[in-house]
Amino acid sequence: MRDDGLYAAMVRRGMTRRRFLQFSAAMAAALSLPAAYGPRIAKALEMAPRVPVIWIRGQACGGNTEALLRAASPTASNLLLDVLAVDYHEEFLAVAGSDAAAPLADLASRYPNGYFAVLEGSFPAGASGAYCLIGGRPAVDVAREVAAGALMTIAVGSCAVDGGARQPPAVPPRRAALARCSAAATTLPCPGARPTRQTSPR
Repeated sequence: MRDDGLYAAMVRRGMTRRRFLQFSAAMAAALSLPAAYGPRIAKALEMAPRVPVIWIRGQACGGNTEALLRAASPTASNLLLDVLAVDYHEEFLAVAGSDAAAPLADLASRYPNGYFAVLEGSFPAGASGAYCLIGGRPAVDVAREVAAGALMTIAVGSCAVDGGARQPPAVPPRRAALARCSAAATTLPCPGARPTRQTSPR
């Protein structure tokens, strides 16, 4: 059993071995699999790591990050310490400068089993992306690279989904992360200023 995996997190939250095996058997039934698959599901969950997440922020108010940090059920601590492994989010970094961008380097070898990408805010394309930079690079290029290798890309907030409020012509163009950075087939749009469990698509 992995000490940092999903099963370990379930045990820390009070799940007994008996309940865990019942859950695995129920999952097999829900998937219309033979009962013999229950132990195989249990073994897979025991070895499963926490889900790695790469969170990229473009031009945003930060409302979606605030919604994550103020979540009540589950709490932010449950999400960040038990379920997810947020390996990059500028709000959570303890380092600065070139070290801050290290988690974004060579994502394919760093996460051989894949990762989830979260895009927050809009990503401008005008002036070759110079209006929004991450580590000295256009944020739209960074977001595109991260989304290209992700198992799933989640666009959170209206700015990421459709570019946000319409801007007058004199304002530098803002572009939606959904259209510019990721293939539609692998993207989950979650519009709204602060998506919640009640307002997000199911």
